[in-house]
Amino acid sequence: MSTASNPQEQGHPPLEPFSDSEVASAVGGTPGDPEVEEIEPADIDERAGDQETPFEKLVQKSARLTPEKVKRVLQSLLLVADNPVSIEPLHQSTGIAKTSLKEALERMALELRESESGIVLEEVSGGWQFRTDVGSAGSG
Repeated sequence: MSTASNPQEQGHPPLEPFSDSEVASAVGGTPGDPEVEEIEPADIDERAGDQETPFEKLVQKSARLTPEKVKRVLQSLLLVADNPVSIEPLHQSTGIAKTSLKEALERMALELRESESGIVLEEVSGGWQFRTDVGSAGSG
């Protein structure tokens, strides 16, 4: 069995470019044919200015989130973060308004401080991070 990729090596005649008549018969007309030449281009309605970016869509969807849902989203993101996370990256990744993020973070931090949880939410190095409550160390 031959593995040659050249048509001549496989016993086929050499490939030659298609002639104008071959091309015309394949496309259903001859060059200069009024039916082919006078076809009007399709009218495509491009509303580039009206199209929303994926981030704008995210912002619109996030505006409908309840405060409880915003809290759950933030808990999930902060839990997996290696370092403190500031408002800007939280906004960029969720589309949630910065003021809503700040309010939710402050509310969560207060709720955790007032509860008997061993976890606190603190603003550290310009970002927010879950940490262990130092007051719970050694108690028991």
